[in-house]
Amino acid sequence: MESAPGPAQRSPAIRAERQAPRLHFIHYLAHAAGLLTVGRFVKPAPSATLWLQAEPTVRLDTLWQAWPQPDLWSTYRLPASETPGALAFAQHLLDRLHQANPQTG
Repeated sequence: MESAPGPAQRSPAIRAERQAPRLHFIHYLAHAAGLLTVGRFVKPAPSATLWLQAEPTVRLDTLWQAWPQPDLWSTYRLPASETPGALAFAQHLLDRLHQANPQTG
């Protein structure tokens, strides 16, 4: 029988969202897509219900269209947010890839 992990084997406790990069990015993405209301508490926006009921391709398109928001990206301090033009470069690269293969989107 295997025992519970000891203190040295446990993962460190996550005390802030930024310590969980994927969760932090999902929070940013939901905010950028207008699926959250941000005030004293973070709550689902009314549009989140409609989004959840939409077809998967519609949901994905909503997130895809919402993600490149430089000001919000910086607010969330996501990777390269201090690098001037990092998000613009990523958007340019994605646009070029789409031009090269237009049937993907």
